Amino acid sequence: MQIRYSILILLGACSAQAEISYIQLKGTHTLLKPECSELSPVYGFLALKTGLLSNIRFFGNYGPRTETYGCHDQIHDQNACPQDGVSALVQQLFPSPDGQNFVANQRMHDPLGNLPPEAVGRVLHLLHSSSGHLDSSHYENWKMALFRALYPQIVLQNQANNGRELQSALKAIKVKKSELANQTKTGSPAEKLSSLQQELESLELRIQQLQQESKSPIEAVKRSKKWEQIEPFSQALFHAMNELHNGHSPYPKKILEHSLLAYAWKKAGAKSDILNLIRELPECITPENRDWILATKNPFPEQVQKLEHWLKDSYTKTQYLNWKSHFQEGQPTQPQISELESNLELAAFYTSIYQDEEKNILPPLAGYATAAHESLGASSDPKRKYQTYPDCGETSLRNFFNILLYNKAEGIFDVTVLEKTAYENHLHVYSGARHGSERGLLAFYQNKAQNQKNISPSHVEDDEVRDRWSMQVASQLTGVKYLKPHSSFGAAQCEINAGIENMQRVIGTLLGDPEWDHLHSSSEKWDRICSLFSRDDFALDYSVESEDSRNAEMGIVSFSINGKPAFEWHFSQTHFYIEKILRPGADQWPAVIYDRTTLKNYEENPWILSAFAPGSSWKFIGPSIFWYVPLQNGQNRLSCVVRALSLKDSSLHPIVKKWIESLPRDEFTQSSIARAALELGPTVYPQFEKLLNHRILAKLYVEMGLLRDFEDLNLDEDKLKQTTTGGLFPAPLAGKLLDIAFSQILTANMNHKPNESYWKIVERLSDIYPPAMVEKTQKGRCGLAFLLDLGQFDLAKKVLSKVKADVGRCQSPIIEAAIRASKKGHPEMSTLLNSVGH
Repeated sequence: MQIRYSILILLGACSAQAEISYIQLKGTHTLLKPECSELSPVYGFLALKTGLLSNIRFFGNYGPRTETYGCHDQIHDQNACPQDGVSALVQQLFPSPDGQNFVANQRMHDPLGNLPPEAVGRVLHLLHSSSGHLDSSHYENWKMALFRALYPQIVLQNQANNGRELQSALKAIKVKKSELANQTKTGSPAEKLSSLQQELESLELRIQQLQQESKSPIEAVKRSKKWEQIEPFSQALFHAMNELHNGHSPYPKKILEHSLLAYAWKKAGAKSDILNLIRELPECITPENRDWILATKNPFPEQVQKLEHWLKDSYTKTQYLNWKSHFQEGQPTQPQISELESNLELAAFYTSIYQDEEKNILPPLAGYATAAHESLGASSDPKRKYQTYPDCGETSLRNFFNILLYNKAEGIFDVTVLEKTAYENHLHVYSGARHGSERGLLAFYQNKAQNQKNISPSHVEDDEVRDRWSMQVASQLTGVKYLKPHSSFGAAQCEINAGIENMQRVIGTLLGDPEWDHLHSSSEKWDRICSLFSRDDFALDYSVESEDSRNAEMGIVSFSINGKPAFEWHFSQTHFYIEKILRPGADQWPAVIYDRTTLKNYEENPWILSAFAPGSSWKFIGPSIFWYVPLQNGQNRLSCVVRALSLKDSSLHPIVKKWIESLPRDEFTQSSIARAALELGPTVYPQFEKLLNHRILAKLYVEMGLLRDFEDLNLDEDKLKQTTTGGLFPAPLAGKLLDIAFSQILTANMNHKPNESYWKIVERLSDIYPPAMVEKTQKGRCGLAFLLDLGQFDLAKKVLSKVKADVGRCQSPIIEAAIRASKKGHPEMSTLLNSVGH
């Protein structure tokens, strides 16, 4: 019984680095008491599923490297370093060095590269038991507690070693004392006695050290290399805890716990991994589950049965279809909605299976990582036979063929699609032998025992599958450009080089299409691929959505399936990747849930927005909501900028600035942002002035009623002296406003129409920022000269007195305008001419 129970417990110990399916959620949430619900593994799954963490990682608070938060050593862009504790923690857990594919830490020598679920559980226990702000004087004790959670065996081993050494030292000192006494009694030479005395003193000092270390094990731990290695993780957690405790944070309240749970879920290879995490939270386990979860030694038969049942129990498609069968008029009933509101686990399952079974037409896409190849030599990593290389090109190619061959009904990559395509189109599919083994697409996808992982969508992230694809399919193809190994090690054989043409050459070689050599353009080749793989239930088409005008080899190729946008293949000078196209809108029942939900506390369940929201109809109720919106979509990002500005929450400002920088500077986008900024008034929008197009901003000042805004302001002279424009608007904007006003005044004069409103703009600018009247505008106008030409002499004199006759580069135009006015019978211009130095 003990052996059987141990085997069940260890299930997944050798699992691959790929997260388990959502069907394994069943029974995980109910293992914990309500007061510990924030530690539920379901929240980890949701943090991944909703995009919460990938949003923080790719669209979060990152910028120049700081001493406080540092930067993960895989991040080479020194402007992509964390600016707060949460962003630092997320980067440590999910470095995702390419900035596009969200992957957990995989570094072999990084403490977080392969953190076991038990260690994650102990860190969660530490967070759960911590309370209050910790100042810097408590940091070392905090780090020791974290070290103990990560490496309890090292602490215990140090204590055991310390105990053995202490006992040995105590025995040795007893012997030395006896020897010294005997030598003294027998009259040994002074030199001999001195030597014994020194040995005795050294032993006494060492005993004191050992006794001190037994009371405080931190000194021994500090000598461990791992003490230094955990420093970035420790610092990130420490700062994040304090920042969240202080209350001024744009993140969900339990983001630390949910980030660690997400890491554990993403690394888990079996449901037992989740149970191993929960075992480290004994005080949180419900009484009815404690006996079988914690009974790891000599369990009773019924405890084994409960464990077996829990490990095997999972949600099914039948359960989902049965739930849907109770809809009324195609919509869930109010009791069904209430059930989802109260059952987090069930809601997570239903929304996930909806996404996969009804909304998603694509298989899971593998993320960029590393693949092995024999040409790089043997690996020192016992898990990989050969050394590895970055496999973004190979992974995007595999994702492409996985999509083409995906049989959703059977849940496999179906080689019969390829076989039928080859037969009907007379393809000579590549099958070059290597060391007697068949190569190519057919060899990789054929439904054989050794290929079961290759054709399984749930194993797309397996290193074993990556390496097979690398050596069996994507490498050593004639005419294809590769990057590795470097020439000193032989001809390049792996790591596909950049460019659309090179990737098309890979595809053409693998397919062995007799017509390929007759296709001369990139578009002809994409047309041919779409023609080859389109079938009754799979109509494939493409368009080149964007392309670098300087290099036609780079761009984005968008593919549609059955007339619906499906995925994009991105080609850049250093990277390839395929991503699903996020189509706005949702089908029936999720939209109904969203519209009719009665959840009042979205802070606890904000994921419901991303799960159910139709398109961009988000219920924005606080800063943490933004992390659940699909931020990779530019339109969503723009909506979030506008909404975030309206919340007037300064904790969001650094992040909003990053979002603005990532958006196009077209008139629609800039107008939307500027309009939102202007509506906040003079205390906020100057913070964003450098990110805005001032020409567009000036137009908005006029359109939105600049006069209205300024007439309501109390222009305090002391305030005006504090900054260039008193903080009322960006100084560069003044010239743009003058250009607009002058143009409108001239047009109005020519058409004999009223122009009082634009003159009032000029008057207000003269009051608020008089230097603008003696600086050249973008169109080369000088405001003061313009006033003289149009006979506004009193206003001109007022401006001149305010600028103390300092007219700078506008001196000549002003003098010329004054002379023209003088010739027209305005003798007072002579005084003005003298004041400007004529």
